Amino acid sequence: MHDKILQIIPAPADMWAILEGNDPDGHAYRTRERVVCLALIEGRDGTTNVSAMVHDECGYLSPAGAFDDFSGIEYGEVQP
Repeated sequence: MHDKILQIIPAPADMWAILEGNDPDGHAYRTRERVVCLALIEGRDGTTNVSAMVHDECGYLSPAGAFDDFSGIEYGEVQP
């Protein structure tokens, strides 16, 4: 059985998932990915949680916490 999305709502316009770490050459990076929506997700064990959803590299929606380099959520304007 897989996790199941029970409900989604739009995320605040200024909500960002922070991804940071080191690339294969050892250079540090930090990026902000726009959180598209918040999803109420029922896990395999029946528990529920709310996850910030972002587009992955294939264009699918994925929980931000599913990325190895996810470090947190920030609020604020778009930075150039």
